[in-house]
Amino acid sequence: SHGDSLCGRIGLNYLLGDRTKLYASWGNAFRAPTLNELYWNFMGNPDLQPEKAQNYELGWQHWLGNGSSFSAAIFHRDVTDMITWAPVDPDNKDSLWIASNVDAVTVQGIELEGTYQLAAPLTAHFNYTYFDAVKNENQRLEYVPSHKAQAGFTYISGSGFSGTLE
Repeated sequence: SHGDSLCGRIGLNYLLGDRTKLYASWGNAFRAPTLNELYWNFMGNPDLQPEKAQNYELGWQHWLGNGSSFSAAIFHRDVTDMITWAPVDPDNKDSLWIASNVDAVTVQGIELEGTYQLAAPLTAHFNYTYFDAVKNENQRLEYVPSHKAQAGFTYISGSGFSGTLE
């Protein structure tokens, strides 16, 4: 009911020696509204339009000799008709929420990642992302954090069993 869309992604990598690379990518995305967004509890929004997005990323990655690596990237995403949930009456904490389209959203930021091999089967990893998300050119996009951090450990046994704690 929301038409056809051809989505893709293209990327380029440039190796700077044996352990460092620069990369760039572009991609587009399409997301049709879900059944919940259209018809949830008979209060959905059947007039929703699909989301369409353009994504750009530029980054750097460096590998150390011990299985560890570090990377940094900047990204930019332009979204039209972003689907988001918001309360019908923002002043009433018990208000029903409904899905709607936001005309124009821009999300850009920086991402830093690292992995460090502690021992042969155990690796520690971390990730930090800064988001600058605005709608309609100058309003902060609700429910999107400015900062996000993750850390954890991954264990991989010699028999192929693996587990992650984050």
